[in-house]
Amino acid sequence: MTAAAPATTMSGRYQRAFTVAVVFLVAGWHLVGAGGQLLHNRQDYASFAFQGAMWLVMALAITAGSILVMRGTPSWRAAWAVAVVALAASTAAAAASPAGEMLAVNWAWGSAGWTGVLVLLRRRFAELAWFLAAEALATLGVQVWDGLTRTDLAGFLAVLAWSTGAQVAVAAGVRALDLAAGQAATAVRSEHAARERAAGLNEVLEAAGVPFADGGVLYGEWSEQWGRVATGQLLDRCPDTDAIFCGSDQIARGAGDALRSAGRRVPDDIALVGFDNWNPMVRGSDPPLSSVDMCLEDVGRAAAEDLLAAIGGEPARGVRTVPCRLVVRESSAPSTVKAGDPGHNR
Repeated sequence: MTAAAPATTMSGRYQRAFTVAVVFLVAGWHLVGAGGQLLHNRQDYASFAFQGAMWLVMALAITAGSILVMRGTPSWRAAWAVAVVALAASTAAAAASPAGEMLAVNWAWGSAGWTGVLVLLRRRFAELAWFLAAEALATLGVQVWDGLTRTDLAGFLAVLAWSTGAQVAVAAGVRALDLAAGQAATAVRSEHAARERAAGLNEVLEAAGVPFADGGVLYGEWSEQWGRVATGQLLDRCPDTDAIFCGSDQIARGAGDALRSAGRRVPDDIALVGFDNWNPMVRGSDPPLSSVDMCLEDVGRAAAEDLLAAIGGEPARGVRTVPCRLVVRESSAPSTVKAGDPGHNR
């Protein structure tokens, strides 16, 4: 359990870094992009003061949204409250722009879209899509009210394509990076578990005076495919191998497939043992798979006991471990286990 914390922390740090990057992007866009456009076109507005007020409202929405996302994924009410404020400010600024020049002088469309990206980034992607669609329709509605021409429509579609396209691309990119960070954290946790299991096996083999095959442990993903690949590599390197211990039952199932394909009998030629004692895997294997049972029911019972003790004012200290047990089946002991036998504990 202790190894999962660093991996989870690292994943969280990456996600926080991605969030900070989006905050800087949105704030920079509003300050430099929208603010620069507002100042550049200040002579064209009927009321520069009103446009400035809407810019400040948008800035406050971005500030509030930044605070929300830095604290975690905001609730839908908080996220949409900020998004609606940004949408209203954007629509009001567009409506107050000179007729026929709205697209040329409208600073607010981009800022509102990026504000939506900020607060809806890690919520359902459909929510961001709905917001961007609502913003585009509101802007188009203002154009229709002012008298939409073919040239105006073409300009609207061009801005829609690059502005909304960029916002969707950034949102999708950050989500992909979040996924990659989560997968990396999972890989770290899986690698630690594999190394812990290999270390335990090494201790047992050293005590029995049995050496590892040349090259030691092979590490890979927790899948049947890796079991097949690793077994092929092992047999090529050490054809006289007489036993294989796998870090999971899935890997062991794949190893069994590879052994059958190579014409090796289990367990007569090579004994095979998995880890997890996962019933669908161990019972469905041919022959039934010997496996290490982590006694998860005992782990849960021990955790509940410690929790109740802590509630009662007697918290446990340090790390508490629960012994595993080897469940022997036909893949490693044909002479002592009958077909269909649920296994013997050791």
